[in-house]
Amino acid sequence: MSHAMAGYGFVPPIPTSLAGGGPSPALTPPPTASSTSSRPLSTMTMRAATTTASGAPLSAVALVAAGAGPPGGMPGTPTTLLMHPGANPDGSLFHQCAALLDRLAAIPCMQAYLDYATTAIGNTASGQPDVVPVPSLAGGTLLPGAAAAATAATAADAPSAIAGLQRSDPVTLLWTMLRVGEPLALLFNLAVPDHPIELASGKLAVQEGQMLPDRDGRCTAPSPVYLAQALATINSMKAMVYHTIVGLRTHNPQVNILASIDADLFTIGELYQDDTSGFLKVLRTVRLVLDWLERAGRIQAPLGGGGGGSPVATTAPDAPPVPVMTRRPSRMQLFTGAMASSVRGTGGTRTSDGSGGGGGDEPFSPTMANGAPPDRSSSGSSGATAAPTAPPKELTHREKILIEMLQTERKYVADLERLHTYQHHLSTNNVLPPGTISALFSNLKALVDFQRGFLVGLESLLVQAAAGDEKVGSLFVSLEPTFAAVYAPFCANFKQASDLAVDNVHVLQAAAQVMEPQHELPSYLIKPIQRICRYPLLLRELIKKTPAEEYSEALAQDLQDGLEAIQRVTESVNEARRMHENQLVKEDLVRRVEDWKGHDVNSFGSLLLHDRFMMQIQDYERELVIFLFEKIILCCKMLVAPVKQSGGGSTAATLLKRKSRGKSQSGSSLANASILSSAASIMTSATGGGGGGDVSFSVGDGVTYQIKGRIWIGGITDLNGGEVDGSWLLTVSWKSPAKIEFFTLRCRNDEQFRLWLSTIQRCVEETRERGRAR
Repeated sequence: MSHAMAGYGFVPPIPTSLAGGGPSPALTPPPTASSTSSRPLSTMTMRAATTTASGAPLSAVALVAAGAGPPGGMPGTPTTLLMHPGANPDGSLFHQCAALLDRLAAIPCMQAYLDYATTAIGNTASGQPDVVPVPSLAGGTLLPGAAAAATAATAADAPSAIAGLQRSDPVTLLWTMLRVGEPLALLFNLAVPDHPIELASGKLAVQEGQMLPDRDGRCTAPSPVYLAQALATINSMKAMVYHTIVGLRTHNPQVNILASIDADLFTIGELYQDDTSGFLKVLRTVRLVLDWLERAGRIQAPLGGGGGGSPVATTAPDAPPVPVMTRRPSRMQLFTGAMASSVRGTGGTRTSDGSGGGGGDEPFSPTMANGAPPDRSSSGSSGATAAPTAPPKELTHREKILIEMLQTERKYVADLERLHTYQHHLSTNNVLPPGTISALFSNLKALVDFQRGFLVGLESLLVQAAAGDEKVGSLFVSLEPTFAAVYAPFCANFKQASDLAVDNVHVLQAAAQVMEPQHELPSYLIKPIQRICRYPLLLRELIKKTPAEEYSEALAQDLQDGLEAIQRVTESVNEARRMHENQLVKEDLVRRVEDWKGHDVNSFGSLLLHDRFMMQIQDYERELVIFLFEKIILCCKMLVAPVKQSGGGSTAATLLKRKSRGKSQSGSSLANASILSSAASIMTSATGGGGGGDVSFSVGDGVTYQIKGRIWIGGITDLNGGEVDGSWLLTVSWKSPAKIEFFTLRCRNDEQFRLWLSTIQRCVEETRERGRAR
């Protein structure tokens, strides 16, 4: 009988015939303080957890990404753990997965599943198909951090490779491992040993004569040697998951692991779909099972309460608490303790739950954490006074920008999650009809899912990067298509969503305890627009603080590529928003024009631009509103004077007449108008566009238009202009039946001039191209 599994902390079960007829234990009993100390991290594993791939110590930025405060601290940022995963299960997805991986390390044979998942990720990163479906976060095949770590894993020993991948992208590693299925069944067997699930790898090992079965002829213990053979198809993995879910549903009333089956138990689809919302439910189930196992003393809990705080039972009052002596240091404590002395130059660190990383004058170290006495040889004797520690390093401007990018990203994701929770509350409590909720929140679910993945990618990248080599631009480049795909519909729908929030403010008061609808809800709806426009600003600042003479050319080029990628995204998002709003303006224009003079507005093509101009024809100048369609330019006179805006705004955001019940503008309406103006201003400044106008119309204003002229795009013969005496003038020439005519538009600035010039030029070229194609 093979004992190859012993290297993974597994001891084969004792045959019933040799054990005197008693029950056959499926797994080695959990170690206790009296029998053995917890398995220490190897030197290679610890090195991988506290250094980059090249062996250099992790930077201050990497510390923050991993969950520790920067050296010396920052205003508003604690120097202790920002989001200690053990004490705060609701931290970022990155930290939740890192904490659960640390807790799972206490379970025998889990190393084998980590090996199996690491191999699958490495195969996927290198383009080789693998039977284990590796999750795709943020719409990418693999996030850059996971791909880099998995590729490096092929050239390293297993413990180092897994530690490196756990540090760089614990989300991909844990998600992939749980999709194998058998780790979940193993957790169930630990919790419900009287009704265990037969594990596929153990069953095959019994069939091959490498393991002895349980007394009932089955095998409920895993066999790492036969994992690949036993779980060779996705269906075999899903079968393990299915049996785990059924087992928890069936036996939870007896063991009381889950407080609510519906709320605490995931589905097969939620595990195998690339949807972070579903995966968070999987994590909740796993966390609750681990909590129960730790309270029952069947596995060891990390020091500091890795189960989420107090060792006292919350969902299983009958389960005994874990004795403090059996708690082991978590990997996060080892990581932050080791980095405290190497980066911060201080004598230790404390976790957010108050547990000290080290005692007295001794810095917390892996050696001390594993129970061995500290090495005092360097200080001469145990009573020698320690040398004074170096003062905390001052953060550079680059580091401050990177930390700001990371911390504001975490806050942004938390805000999106709160908005998504609010949407779910409205839906489950029938506060609004489903159609209204859909129109109010658009594709918020997809946006939240993407941003969670993007945050994982950012944390992963910063944890891996050496100081001064944080190539965050690659993340924006690799995710550029998905950025545009998720932000375009949400931002385009912003005007409609804001109007719906105002129109339904009294109905939404029923859910005011979740989110206040009059002011708070609009401020949350605008956050995606603010964030997508914030990325270029952050990257520009980062580029300024990354001069090529001080940093590598590759880093400078990476940041520039990232800036160009996100600028293309903001331009496409702004264009999608403009097209959506223009369609609404076009529909509104149909009723505002007094006499269409026999023209069919549907034959004009899409509305591209519209604004108010001073138009000069020969020596006569007058104010007109110009509507640029794909096939025609309409020049209209406004019959009711508009209300001037103090700060400027977008015609696209103001020409639309909101559905109203004849009420005058309330406080919420005025607040909504301010937010709409802000949104238009943000998008315009981010993209350099200036197609919006500077007029707005009140509800029920009665504004109508009179067509004063029209120019078909196909008749335009020339476009020219530029700056003349401080004014930007655009001259359009066209061929009438009698002669060549022209008019001149006085633009507000060069941005508006270039936008209108380029758009009309494109329309003329497309019209000529269609004519040649006939």
